[in-house]
Amino acid sequence: RTRVTEESLDRLGRIADLLGVPLALEFAPGPVATLDQAEAIVRVLGPARATILADTFHFFRAGSTRAMLESVPVEHIGIVQFNDALPAESDDYMHETIDRRAWPGDGEFDLDWFTATLRQRGWHGVVAVEVLSAELRRLPVAEFARRGYQTTIPYWS
Repeated sequence: RTRVTEESLDRLGRIADLLGVPLALEFAPGPVATLDQAEAIVRVLGPARATILADTFHFFRAGSTRAMLESVPVEHIGIVQFNDALPAESDDYMHETIDRRAWPGDGEFDLDWFTATLRQRGWHGVVAVEVLSAELRRLPVAEFARRGYQTTIPYWS
């Protein structure tokens, strides 16, 4: 973890320039906790150097608001990590994010609103299923992939 400073932004920009692709900046509790904080970094670096990785878990649990998603330039969102989550059983954020996510539609997030907002605004980027769950890690890989696809595609098709 670090603070966001002119020096750290300069380093991120130089890394993106060396790689020749935009970095995917994921917001989560810490120095860049919300969608608007990630957007501020993208505005400084430019979307050719950094885009936002919008994870639905962090969006709904780390302080982002509907107004943030409704106003962020969609060209600044590079990828969505899509998941749902069970109601929190503790205030241990790491436990909740690593062990208690759920298939899309099996939790408490308003994924209909989230996807409709992005789609209505013209976003057509990459969606990656990221369901981290102690229980679901026991599934065979092929079954996990099948269920991930089946629960995600209705939101995006």
